[in-house]
Amino acid sequence: MTSSAFARYERADYVLPTGERMNPRHPETAVYYDQRQVAYILQRIDVPRTKPSRCLTSFGELHWNVGDKISAFHDQTSARLGDYEIVGIATFDGRFMIGNVPDISLQHSVCK
Repeated sequence: MTSSAFARYERADYVLPTGERMNPRHPETAVYYDQRQVAYILQRIDVPRTKPSRCLTSFGELHWNVGDKISAFHDQTSARLGDYEIVGIATFDGRFMIGNVPDISLQHSVCK
């Protein structure tokens, strides 16, 4: 977790968009899939959205919870990617799922 003077929320992090899409309910079909990953389902809150738009994956526990709000930044350019609310969390081994984990393809990013 990284703090930034440009973050609107207490939590901010640098992420790397993969250019791929991932269905968090069927991650095994994704290019960047590993059973040890955790998926955080993000819904953009700084612009109007009706459904989640990004799946952020990590190999470690980020200590994020459903309802947390984060500011996301590109890890290579530091460009602001937006403000998001975590609406769902799922492990790719299928042992844990909470909140809104949709059965749709979402933009995929990895946590850096």
